[in-house]
Amino acid sequence: MMQIKSFKIPTGSLGYFLIGSLSILAFITLWIYPSQRSLSSMDMEISKIRSGIEEQNVLFPVYAQLQKRIQLQQSDILSSSVGTKFSIDKIEKLPSIFKAIAQKYNLTALSVAPDIMSFGSDSEFLLVDVVIQGKFFDFRKFLTELVNLAYLEKIERIRIERADRTKKFNLKIWLAMN
Repeated sequence: MMQIKSFKIPTGSLGYFLIGSLSILAFITLWIYPSQRSLSSMDMEISKIRSGIEEQNVLFPVYAQLQKRIQLQQSDILSSSVGTKFSIDKIEKLPSIFKAIAQKYNLTALSVAPDIMSFGSDSEFLLVDVVIQGKFFDFRKFLTELVNLAYLEKIERIRIERADRTKKFNLKIWLAMN
């Protein structure tokens, strides 16, 4: 039979072994582990940035399409025709003019009331109260055409009230008169 010999490790070598092991453990604990943690946090940031970039790449065509939609077209540009005045002889046609514009954009003109008291001998302007009912986006088109009227001086007030399923728009408009 074979005899097993016991090894005797000198105490100095054992001390060196412990110091070396502790040094390696300290190096791993103080240098490699924090570096590994910072690398993993950087990897998480990189993955977040990549997903943000991918999201932007997906959304950019939609954004570009919306930008094209909202650019003003020739029909939406407001004209500034100055100098034309509405004839006092045609004042009875004012309600029909506003009602025709409202009907053109699927709106209902509830009332068009010129305020004759605002038009005096020294005044060149006539105040008109207009009440319209309909959808908001149709009202936007109505306003665009209204501003393009040559004899419109200014819109003093627009008040929007909620009606059942639509909105009610109260306008105070000043018209240039001769």
